[in-house]
Amino acid sequence: MDARTRADQAQTLASQATNRVDALTNQIANLDSYRPVVETSVHFGFDKANLTSKAKEALDQLVAEVPNTKGYIVVVEGDTDSVGSASYNYKLSERRADAVVQYLAGKDIPVHKIYVIGLGKDKTAAPNDTKDGRAKNRRVDVRLMTNTQQQGNSAQNTAPNPSR
Repeated sequence: MDARTRADQAQTLASQATNRVDALTNQIANLDSYRPVVETSVHFGFDKANLTSKAKEALDQLVAEVPNTKGYIVVVEGDTDSVGSASYNYKLSERRADAVVQYLAGKDIPVHKIYVIGLGKDKTAAPNDTKDGRAKNRRVDVRLMTNTQQQGNSAQNTAPNPSR
């Protein structure tokens, strides 16, 4: 009987996990239904992937909005300047994005709610022909997004909604 009970509990847990996966799959399938709640960019030094205290402060402000945001995901896009090869810059942009993900995970943002993209030097914020422009391109853009299709008490979501 003890083995049967454990088997039933395992089946229940498996069913719950399947339901969560199905819900997440549905959420991902409806990414067009998301809109930004908070957007920030954190910048990095040349050839660096470590977060500065200023970057951590910006991420903390974004994290502070999570409890007010129903049905959220976090989109993390790593970028670089144009110095170096495309291959190196893709890897560097991924390392920068990973540094942000690790920080957010340490702030209790579930990793399955974070979508990471390493764009290398493909998405520029400024021209790469000046030192200032290159500095602006060494960044990770982070967006806290909410699902506008999410059902529930809208009073709990204190973020402004321009569609209302």
